[in-house]
Amino acid sequence: MGTHNGVCEAWLIYKNLKLRDSLLIVVVSNVDPDQAESYSDVWFNFKVQLTYNAVFLASTAFWFYLTYDAIMNVNIIQIISINFYNVGLFVYSITQIFQLIKDRAVVENELTGAASVNSNNISFLAVQILIPIIIGIFIPLFIFLTCRLNQDFNWRQYRITGGDIKMRKMFFRYDTFLLLIKFSLFFVSGFTVIDLVLTEVSNNGVIVIPIIGAFFGVGIPLAGYYSARYESKQLFICFELGIVLVFAYMIERIYDAYERSGGETVQRVEIPFIMYSAASMILLIANFVFGILCFKNYDKGLKSTLDSERSRKKAALKNQMRGIESEIQDHNQNLDD
Repeated sequence: MGTHNGVCEAWLIYKNLKLRDSLLIVVVSNVDPDQAESYSDVWFNFKVQLTYNAVFLASTAFWFYLTYDAIMNVNIIQIISINFYNVGLFVYSITQIFQLIKDRAVVENELTGAASVNSNNISFLAVQILIPIIIGIFIPLFIFLTCRLNQDFNWRQYRITGGDIKMRKMFFRYDTFLLLIKFSLFFVSGFTVIDLVLTEVSNNGVIVIPIIGAFFGVGIPLAGYYSARYESKQLFICFELGIVLVFAYMIERIYDAYERSGGETVQRVEIPFIMYSAASMILLIANFVFGILCFKNYDKGLKSTLDSERSRKKAALKNQMRGIESEIQDHNQNLDD
């Protein structure tokens, strides 16, 4: 699924850029000052389209990461969450179709190069419709895969916890907490990109927001992970405060986006803006709550269990490497003989 979606989105971005460049030639050669505002609307629509496609392409890359990470770490909770993520991709891909139709209508009405736009509409729409079809077919297949993996992956947790119910609950909180951190990092980053590109931001904001965002985007997830993994109370406090600050930042940005433009600009990109802001804020709240739940796990044996599992993996890896070295030595000895 991910490969097909990525190829489709990359093709849409490429064709959008080619179409924009061809229309730009038409506009430059037929400049009409009275239509300057219309031209501005057209370029903004291209920006909306490209941002939609770029965010979806990033979502597909994130899907690859989630799936690979879940399988490598034998994390059934993450596998289950990917099913909900697939549904989200399906909904988002449908919204892109309506955005495409609306944007193309604006271009056709405002620019004299509408003939070239109309000739591309069928191929654009066909590829855009193909994406939700692919996801719709893949969703039940991934659900079936999840059911099969559930049996195998649950055995790992049973082996680590020894079947202890309290320890399994602590593992559930721990795994869910790490999963929420990953999703929050992605959605808050997506919200920040949409906010910077598609809403009115001051010149200082364009510089300051990415710098501060990068600092918090690295610092808060690391603080959350290390606080839960090594049971650090200091990092736990830093993580919880960081979540509150990011939440306050998002509220301020949402209010500022509507306040600066009077809602007009935001309304034209309302679907992705609201989708990412709502998902981000819900995930931040969930992070805050599960951070507290993980804090309650401190000094109850989770850390020592994880340390033992890490030592077991290191020992198994060393034995595997020794086995490989032994096979190489035997092979070389046979060649010498």
